[in-house]
Amino acid sequence: MRRMEERLARCNLDWTIVRPPRLTNGEMTPYSVFKGEIASAAISISRRTLAAFMLDVLERGEYIRKAIGVAGQKTI
Repeated sequence: MRRMEERLARCNLDWTIVRPPRLTNGEMTPYSVFKGEIASAAISISRRTLAAFMLDVLERGEYIRKAIGVAGQKTI
């Protein structure tokens, strides 16, 4: 994984590496973003939440040429 990310970093494309924790089939929830590695408290994220996050990233262009972690937040 590290070699792939290093190679990607050398290319001239706009890219974002998203590092999710365990994927679930749960409902949509808010999400939290972490710089680099996933925080140890991040246990899972639903596929719906991850897909929404990835679309948000594409629309905003906020994390171009960055590696980020993302995790779902539990709702009460």
